[in-house]
Amino acid sequence: MAEEQAHLEAGHHDGGVEEIEGVPPQISATPGMPERKAVKRRQDRVRENLHLLPKNAQEANYRVRPLNGVWATAPYLHNGSVPNLYALLSPVEERPKKFYLGNREYDPVNVGYRTDELTGGFEMDTTIRGNYNTGHEFSDASGKAGVIGRALTPAERKELIEYLKSL
Repeated sequence: MAEEQAHLEAGHHDGGVEEIEGVPPQISATPGMPERKAVKRRQDRVRENLHLLPKNAQEANYRVRPLNGVWATAPYLHNGSVPNLYALLSPVEERPKKFYLGNREYDPVNVGYRTDELTGGFEMDTTIRGNYNTGHEFSDASGKAGVIGRALTPAERKELIEYLKSL
């Protein structure tokens, strides 16, 4: 308890959704710490480009998970129903309906774990309620629920994956 209080008095906190100078909190410097030039540059870039985002994204008051190391966090979505980044960036219709979990052999091309049949592995069936792998989709279907961006070509998916591997 005393350690937590010392942390708070030093200006550290456990998050929150308050805005500092109109910039989302995930890019604000830690209170009480000297501001780094990189933080200032990032804040300036966000301010310059904020108007390009959809209105609901401009007004979002939640912290977005950093993408650093996202290549190492498969399977994806809240229920682990998407086995790799390539499938996540694909339309829902192209995502695997069934795959195996439990393999620790990494798939560096699709960025996830191998999902072929595995003795002693768990078969993930995404057609079962609670296991759905819908939503968070890149699609050109206007007005469709869960669409977060335009459809990506296979080449664009691969390029994006190569970039995400570098984080």
